Amino acid sequence: MKNSFKIIFMGTPDFAIPSLDSLYKSQHNLCCVVTSPDKKQGRGLKVVYSPVKNYCLKNNIKVIQPENFHSQEFLNEIIGYKPDIIVVVAFKILPKKLWEIPKLGTINIHASVLPNLRGAAPINWAIINGLKKTGLTSFFINEGVDTGDIIKIKEIKINEDDNFGSLYNKLSSIGSRLLIKTIKGVLSKSLKAFKQDFDESLKIAPKLSKENTRID
Repeated sequence: MKNSFKIIFMGTPDFAIPSLDSLYKSQHNLCCVVTSPDKKQGRGLKVVYSPVKNYCLKNNIKVIQPENFHSQEFLNEIIGYKPDIIVVVAFKILPKKLWEIPKLGTINIHASVLPNLRGAAPINWAIINGLKKTGLTSFFINEGVDTGDIIKIKEIKINEDDNFGSLYNKLSSIGSRLLIKTIKGVLSKSLKAFKQDFDESLKIAPKLSKENTRID
């Protein structure tokens, strides 16, 4: 039996699937899923669905694929669901008028221990920087990039033989459990969010490019 709390999920790659799966199988009411528009790939320009869309089609979950987050039609559709929470896992930067919609806020699951490694590629930069540990952080989205109030953190050790792929898989799996604990804590008010503490020693995790990944 589902409860009355309404949640909208936003994500695109396979990293988001364990979190979406745990939410879909939970007692919460998953209203719909927002994912990126379909892409054309390869020589034949074949239409390819995102991993999140494929999961939704298999499980008969309503999917929304906006071309523009600022479109009033899209915003009205989200408002119409009257969500208590929006959950974001591996998705795009959202405009304020979207993340402000849910009554209890919009929660992001980020693949680092914030405020360290804010940005688009935290798993890659944890490896590049030779960190001994990393983790996941659930936080409320605000107007900055990964700067919102922290709800819950889960740390893990980076093993000597870990690479991007192994760390990606571990964090993706752990993220699903962190998400459910975060939602439970927010709904029951047992988790109190706290502000991030920024200082100059922190590392950032910008999107990978030819310039920042050139081997010395």
